[in-house]
Amino acid sequence: MKIVVALANHHGSGYHRALVPLRGLAARGHAVTLSIGLSDPAQLEGADIFYLPIAQNERMYEIAAAHRAAGGRVVYEIDDDYRATPLSNPGARFPGFAERVAWMNRTIALADGVIVATPTLAAAYSDLNEQIFVCRNTIDPVDTACFYGLGEPPMDGEIRIAWAGSESHGLDVAEIVGPLTRIFDTYANVRLLIVGADFRRLFPLRYRERIAFLGHTFYTGDDGMVREFCYPNELWPVVRYYQALASLRLHVGLAPLTDNPFNRSKSFLKLLEYGALGIPTIASAVGPYLEYVERHGGEGSVLLARDADDWERRLTELIDSGLVRERLRRANRANVLHNHLVYHQTDAWEAALEAVLSIGAPR
Repeated sequence: MKIVVALANHHGSGYHRALVPLRGLAARGHAVTLSIGLSDPAQLEGADIFYLPIAQNERMYEIAAAHRAAGGRVVYEIDDDYRATPLSNPGARFPGFAERVAWMNRTIALADGVIVATPTLAAAYSDLNEQIFVCRNTIDPVDTACFYGLGEPPMDGEIRIAWAGSESHGLDVAEIVGPLTRIFDTYANVRLLIVGADFRRLFPLRYRERIAFLGHTFYTGDDGMVREFCYPNELWPVVRYYQALASLRLHVGLAPLTDNPFNRSKSFLKLLEYGALGIPTIASAVGPYLEYVERHGGEGSVLLARDADDWERRLTELIDSGLVRERLRRANRANVLHNHLVYHQTDAWEAALEAVLSIGAPR
């Protein structure tokens, strides 16, 4: 099988939904070419499958249509329910967002198959395409194993709690502001570290000296250039993000999630990342995180919080007990290693692409 990938980005989605799974297929002998800046259908000559992650523009639609017209197959990949993007998400307010979603819809409808990260997301796009395959997010141990020991917190009396994510999570972080401020009032040795989007603005001024902002995952600077959480010229900033998160030597990782259609379509990747790095985790009892605990081996490895009082209780439990933190740390890492590595999903990715090749001539 020869696969050409029009890599839409080299941030989290490009890494987890193209690089990691498809290099697993390359290890099985399939020919995989990653193309950054693909602009001509001629670049797809000889490809069995044109793999198209998150394409939302007219040119990518035209290239996909030309490839299909030449007898090739198109597989579209999407890992968010863009049609349910809340207005609180900055992406929904970008100029041209509605137009990009319209081109996304057309390209999904054109494709011979669609790959998504969750069953909920498959249902969300089922009106556009009948051939939808669920291939879950995973962790590549090659990219995380060397950071596990780095994350062991020192016994220095300080408790370091962290949240990591992008600017799209404002409503999610807002849900834990109240519980965290009460924790600050109770414990003088607790410090909050924020990695990614700078949400210090959500906290009352009197608490901000207890909060450290440690860098963007990616953002657009004043000069219009995209800045990334990575070293200069590094191709895959996700690995740099793992290194940065592990180096904080955290006692607790936070994974709040508002219950809305957009978030319910998300995956439990955050819990896998924390688990791989050995970070004890508290997560909202919502959608993918609840599913992780109840159906994907996470029982006993992640603490769930259902409301603000629950968040405060869970935080108090982990701050007070190093034994509980260590139990969670070991349990979630074990679950990731036993059930959620890239190798555990390679069959699903391979089967999805082979199914697309076997469904008959392009429409």
